[in-house]
Amino acid sequence: EVARVLRPGGVFVFDTLDRSVASHVVAIVFAQRWFGLVPPDTHDWRLFIPPDELDAALRRHALVPLREQWTGMRPSVHIANITSLRLFPGVLGAFVETPRTDVSYLGVA
Repeated sequence: EVARVLRPGGVFVFDTLDRSVASHVVAIVFAQRWFGLVPPDTHDWRLFIPPDELDAALRRHALVPLREQWTGMRPSVHIANITSLRLFPGVLGAFVETPRTDVSYLGVA
C-alpha cells in the first residue's frame, strides 16, 4: 500500500518492532504485562517484522531501502527511579539510538 500511494521520488519513513525473542520480552512481557506501560493486547508479536523481511518487501515493491540509515531505538532509563515503573513513571525517558535492531528500529526507503 505504501508503494502505491507514495509519490515518485517520495520518502517512506518507518518505525517498527523486530519479530525476535528480545522484542517479545521487551514489548509484550515487560511493557504490556509486567509494567502496564501500554494497554493489554497493544502489540501482536506475529505482526512484528524483522529488518531483512522488511527490506525484501520494500524491494519487491520497487522501494529502495537505505539500510545504512536504519538504526535501533530504545527508551533511556533513569536508574534512580527503577524501583517500580508504576510508582515512578519517570523511569523511562526519551528514545535514543542504539546499534541493536532486535527490538525496535526505524529507517527510510
